[in-house]
Amino acid sequence: MARKEPYGQPITEVNVIPLADVVTTLIVIFLVTMPAVLWSGIQVNATRAARTHEVVRKERSVQDKLTVLVAESGPQVDGITLSLSELGALTRQRMADGGDRTVIVVPEDPVLLGRVVTVMDVLKQNGAEGLALLNKVDTE
Repeated sequence: MARKEPYGQPITEVNVIPLADVVTTLIVIFLVTMPAVLWSGIQVNATRAARTHEVVRKERSVQDKLTVLVAESGPQVDGITLSLSELGALTRQRMADGGDRTVIVVPEDPVLLGRVVTVMDVLKQNGAEGLALLNKVDTE
C-alpha cells in the first residue's frame, strides 16, 4: 500500500484570484473618482462677486485688466468683436505680460448663459486666474 504524504502535493501554480480582486477594486475606484478629478468647473464666490464692481471702481485699475463684453455677436474687447481663438490668443498675450491676471467678464442681457460660460472657459484655459463677472449698467 502506498503511503500518502500528510500535506499532499505542493502547489506549483500561481493563484491569480486575489490579484484579480485587487485589480477589479482599483478599476472601480478609479472609475468613480476620475470624473471628480477631471472636472474643470468655474468657481463663483457670490459675496465676492457682489463687491467686485466697487473694488474695481475704487482701485481705478480697469485699464490694467482685460475686460471682455459678451455680446450676441461674440466676445468683444475694446469694441472689437473677436472669435474664440482670437480671444484665447489675446488672453495668452495679456496674461504673459505679467501683472494682474484677473479678467472682467461683462455679459449683455440677451446673451445665453452657455455662451458666457464658453467665453469664461476660453479665458481660464488661456491663463486667466481670476474672473470677475459684472452686470452691464446702462447709462441712458
